[in-house]
Amino acid sequence: MQSLAPYFESAEKEISIFAGNLSFIHLKHNKKTIFDHIKKCVNKKIHIKIITDINLVDLDNIEKCLSINAGLKEPLLKIRHGITPLRAYIFDNTIVKLGEIMAEFRKQGQIKEIIAVYYEIREEAWIEWVQKLFWKKFQNSIPSRKRIDDLRTISKLG
Repeated sequence: MQSLAPYFESAEKEISIFAGNLSFIHLKHNKKTIFDHIKKCVNKKIHIKIITDINLVDLDNIEKCLSINAGLKEPLLKIRHGITPLRAYIFDNTIVKLGEIMAEFRKQGQIKEIIAVYYEIREEAWIEWVQKLFWKKFQNSIPSRKRIDDLRTISKLG
């Protein structure tokens, strides 16, 4: 979180996020959560787009994030349903921050600790490639409201 906070604070136009789920919005640094940073960015008129798994377990986090758009003429925070192995943040097309947790890949005889590896990409060509990947995935993902409505239908049936 401490390596992400400055980028949220200095963002000027757009943030694109590949997320497994939205549990990361609760991560905290200096008493501020990622959710606080996202809300502040939207207040500064920064567009934020997120691809995440919208599921019944994570509905409260999705609704909490979407509530940031309340009162806006046009939503600045857009969330779409898509399953992605990437955990990445693209800030203003100038930097990509990636992360992966190695814990779930452990095998017998390997290190027992959870290992987190973080990458930072500043090379323009790679940033452009990741951004194109994001847009392709975002355009083909299901809009959050449709996915939420579908999930609610399923939960009413069960």
